Amino acid sequence: MLASWLGCYGVKFIIAVLGSLLRELAITRRLGALAAVTSAWLVLLAIPLHARAPDNPLNVRLVQANSQDEESLFRFSQPASGFVPDVIIWPEYSLLSDPAKDSKLWARLQAVPRENHACFIFGAKEELNPKDEAAYRNTAFVMDREGAVVGRHYKNHPVHFIRDGIRGTRADAIPTTLGRIGAAICFDMDYPDVARRLAQDGAEVLLVPNDDPPEWGEVQRGQHRLMFQMRAAECGKWLARADVAGGTSVAAPNGQEAARIGTTVPGRLDVTIGRNRARTLYVQGGWLFGPACLALAGCLVLTGILAKPSVEPVRD
Repeated sequence: MLASWLGCYGVKFIIAVLGSLLRELAITRRLGALAAVTSAWLVLLAIPLHARAPDNPLNVRLVQANSQDEESLFRFSQPASGFVPDVIIWPEYSLLSDPAKDSKLWARLQAVPRENHACFIFGAKEELNPKDEAAYRNTAFVMDREGAVVGRHYKNHPVHFIRDGIRGTRADAIPTTLGRIGAAICFDMDYPDVARRLAQDGAEVLLVPNDDPPEWGEVQRGQHRLMFQMRAAECGKWLARADVAGGTSVAAPNGQEAARIGTTVPGRLDVTIGRNRARTLYVQGGWLFGPACLALAGCLVLTGILAKPSVEPVRD
C-alpha cells in the first residue's frame, strides 16, 4: 500500500524514520513504547498480501529462450490447445539483428500474431546506421493481430558499461485492440520513472521483454524480480515479463509475484492477468516525495554552509 502512495523512496524513508525511532526508544529505555512499535511493525510484515483476481482479464503467453535458440522462440509461440493467448511476449534481444532488414525473418515474425490471432511483443535491434555497430535502438516491437507494427518502445535506460543501443527518451502507452499497453525493456524497470510515465499516459498493463543473463545466480534473479514487483505496486498494474533464462514472471498490482516459470531452460508460461485504468496516488503525484526530500536536504545543507557561526568572546 505504501508503495502505491509514495513509491520506493517513500517506503525507504518510512523504514529509516522507524529505525531511528526504535533506536531512540531503546537508548532512552522506554521499553513499553519500544515493544509496541516493534510489535506493530512485525504484525505489518506478517500480514499476507494476496493478489486479487484479475479484472478485465488478458491471456498472456510469455516465451522464454535466448537469441541463440531462435527456433525455440517460434516453437513455443505456436498455437496450443487449452489456452488462447491475447498477447505473446518474447525476451529482450530475441533477435540480435534488425529483423526488418530480413524479409524472410520478418514474414516469420508476422506469422506469429496471425496464427495465434494475438498481439505480439518482441525485443530486437533496430538499425540506424549499417556502417556503425553502435548506431541502433534496443527496441520492443509491438505488432497487432495482423502482424502490423502498431508501436515501438526504445529502451530508456541502457545498461551501463556495455553496448546497449542509443537511449530512448519517451515512454508512451501504445494503443491496441487490447487497450493501452505499457511496453518497456528490462533495465527500464530498475528505475521508477519509465513505469510511472507509462501509467501516467494511460497504460492499463505493463508488458516487458527482459534479459537476465543466464550466468546469474538465484540471489541476483531474486533481487531483480523484486524491482519489477515494486514497479507493479507503485503503479497498481499487472506486470508480465518474458526472460531469456529464468526471469519469466508475473507481478500483481499489489507487488506480489503471481506466477514464475521456475526453470532456466526454454519454455513458456501461459497466464491470465488483468488490466485497469486506475492511477495510484504515486502516479498522480506521490512520486514527487523523493525529489522533495532531496530538495529539502539540499536546502538544509546549504543553510548550514551559509550560516554564520556564533563565536563567544574569549574572556580572561
